[in-house]
Amino acid sequence: MKKDILKQIKDGKVKMKPKWQFQMIDKGQRVAWGSAMVLMAASVAMIIMFVKEYEPLSLISEYGEVGKELLIEDFPYIWLTLGMLLMGMSTWLISKIGDNYRKTNKQIWGITLLTLTVVTIAEIFIWSLF
Repeated sequence: MKKDILKQIKDGKVKMKPKWQFQMIDKGQRVAWGSAMVLMAASVAMIIMFVKEYEPLSLISEYGEVGKELLIEDFPYIWLTLGMLLMGMSTWLISKIGDNYRKTNKQIWGITLLTLTVVTIAEIFIWSLF
């Protein structure tokens, strides 16, 4: 089979892609994954900050039905939706990077959640400095 493929390459029937194309695709996937992780961590941090600011349990206990309505109206649904979309995208991207195709779905989700936790803690720490 190797001889057939090499013969087709020599005859010009099959063109080989240059190495830089594969490297650019790999680096692009890594940048997209990193960006998705940072944005996903930002969305989780925003939800954490919402809960910290509003204190849902005390709000509901003090104001009852009005407190519930306030939480429902002010909840950052956009951040929640963005975080969920980015979670799916980043999990899919990490499975395409390097030799991660060999890992099980459980391992890939574990990598994603561990990275999300670390990046979220880092972002909250950095935001607290300002």
